[in-house]
Amino acid sequence: MNNLHHIFHKTITIATVFGYDLMRSFSCKDNSSQTKINHAFIQYTLQQFQSSEQLEMMQQILEVEQEKFSLRNNDSTQIDSKIGSEYANFNRDREHLLLLSLEDLKNVSLQQNQYVACYASDWKFVFINETDNTELLDKIQEFPKGEYYFVFQQTDVFDTILQTNVLEFHLTKYEYYMLQLFEEASSVKTIMNDFFEVFEIETEAQMNSLLKEATRIIKFLIYRKFIVRSNNLI
Repeated sequence: MNNLHHIFHKTITIATVFGYDLMRSFSCKDNSSQTKINHAFIQYTLQQFQSSEQLEMMQQILEVEQEKFSLRNNDSTQIDSKIGSEYANFNRDREHLLLLSLEDLKNVSLQQNQYVACYASDWKFVFINETDNTELLDKIQEFPKGEYYFVFQQTDVFDTILQTNVLEFHLTKYEYYMLQLFEEASSVKTIMNDFFEVFEIETEAQMNSLLKEATRIIKFLIYRKFIVRSNNLI
């Protein structure tokens, strides 16, 4: 049962904003599997909310946290040597890629890291300090319903405090869109051209500004290892 605090931390905390103490009255058989406990907790949580907007918010955060749980390893011993070896390669190649000129980088084939998953949400659930409930409550109040984008990244390091090896990051709308373009391996030049097609470019100044932003985003995605050289993926 204690694992629920790690798996559904945001859900439990957000529920307190609406006056619900989910852990006080939820119960499940002690010998149940974590999957069954999670399912029972999700059903129980959704039954507590009557407001349509509150229910919609809770459905989304439960889906987000369940997805994050599905990506995590249970402990450091379950992080196999393959992940560690691949991240060592990613780290070495990242330094090389970031030193390339734009013209050289355009010829490189990159692809979304297989240990990365990106999502969109109506509320900003991500980029919140999970050890600070006060900050989480402030964030929920600060960011109204809108369009928010984020990414989960499975890593080779297990955080014993948060009980996960999955990191989460906030993305801008264009970072999210660019990352999705790299779902299949393709040259940077091709991806940039696809990215530019979304915009109505009328002047050279607009093109230069967009080129600068596209370059920044691609280097950011490389730096975070959200995209990697396609031949590095096993």
